[in-house]
Parts: sequence; structure tokens; C-alpha cells
Amino acid sequence: MTPGYRIAWFCLLAWISSAAVASAGDDSFSFKVAPERVQIGTFYHGSELEITAQIPQYDAAVIILKGTEDKVILNRKGKVASIWLNVGKLTVYDAPHVYILAASCRLANIASAETLDRLGIGRESLRKQIKFTSDKPLSGNEFDEFLDLKSSNGVYDTTGQIDLLASSDGGQNLSAQLSIPPATPPGNYKILFYLFNQGELVRQDTAQISLERTGLVRMLTDLSSQSAAAYGLLAILVALVAGIMVGVIFSSLSR
Repeated sequence: MTPGYRIAWFCLLAWISSAAVASAGDDSFSFKVAPERVQIGTFYHGSELEITAQIPQYDAAVIILKGTEDKVILNRKGKVASIWLNVGKLTVYDAPHVYILAASCRLANIASAETLDRLGIGRESLRKQIKFTSDKPLSGNEFDEFLDLKSSNGVYDTTGQIDLLASSDGGQNLSAQLSIPPATPPGNYKILFYLFNQGELVRQDTAQISLERTGLVRMLTDLSSQSAAAYGLLAILVALVAGIMVGVIFSSLSR
């Protein structure tokens, strides 16, 4: 083969390879989250995340909003002479401080339990992940009680719904809403995105959002960490002003 033919053959192979890569990338997806920054102000009462994506025709999708995994120390309650008191400490390990999940159908219909556990998807995967120690004997109900505690303020929720609708290009339009409760602390959070087909994970992606204090809330937080005395004085002044305003309002209503 002459050098000219070798060059032509090499160019043809390169073109075929690039075409194959482009073709393989046609089933990729775009994953959008809005807003990417959530501001926590004086009258903050939680917010909603809008998540959209254009995806191929896959069976199912799962989205998880997840916080960092922390060590948490809780008081254990018990009855002493018919009175509920703190009777010990319970230490919780490897528990994300936020875990909010949405899925397009029941998790049991999406993938096997082993696959879900490996990916950290669902309540049962949390049961295997989170560990407990205590200065008192464990009862075995610690996970359920911890889950109830987290669920009561909304920072653990596995009931979210993802909608998948066929699109004109042969793919699907994905949409979901994740509710961020007021109890969610400021910080950076991951959004984990999984696509499944016939029980197998076929795509995954990650995004990040941040919750930031703003305005008076941020000022008071910064002040409390920088000067405890000034923060205490300001708190007293705010309480006095609030008391005076309430007195004025009630006195005017009683006339």
C-alpha cells in the first residue's frame, strides 16, 4: 500500500470512529435544575426545585437530593417514675442530614434490591448504611425512630414523583419537583440522577445546589459567631421592640 493510500485509509477510519462516537452520544441527556441557589431570608418557608431533562426511551428514573453524611448525637428518652426523661445518648453514623427522593414508579419495579443498595437508593439502602451506638443496649428500633424524626421535619422523604412523557423526537421529557423544607440547613447539596432500563442502570449524572443565608438572617448568624455579647444584646433589643409593638397593637384593638 502506497503512502498516499495509507493516509486516505487512516482518514477514513478516523472519520468512521468520530461518526460512531457522535452516534453514541445521541442518546445522552441534558439535566437542568432551577434554582441552583436558594436564598434563606427572614420569611423563608422552604422552596421548590424544578428538575427537567430530555432523555431517551428508558424504563425509569430516580432523583435524590442528598446532604453530607454526618455523625449525630441524640438524647434517648425513657420513663422514670412515669416521667419521660433523657436516659442516655444515641450516636448515629453515616446518616445524610438530608435525603429527598423522587422516582418515576415504585423502586421495587425499577431495579433489584442489590442494585438499589449499591447505589444508595431508597429507605432499605439507608437502613443498611446508617449505624447506631449507645451507652445503653440498643432496642433494634433505632432506624425506624430516626427515620420518623427526620421525616417529621421533611428532611427525609422518599415519596416524590417523576413524570415521564413521550416527546416528538422519540425520546421522553422528564419533569419533577423536589420540596426543600424550611428545616434544611444552609450548605451545598448534591442532586443524583439515575436512569434505568430493564432493571439496569444505564445513565447517571450529578448536579449541585447551594442554600445560602441572606439579609437579616445572615447578619444575625455572622454576629452570633463573631461576637456572642453583641448578639445577645441585639436579641434583647429585638425582644423589647417586639413586645412594645404587640402591646401597641393589642391596646389599639381593645379600644
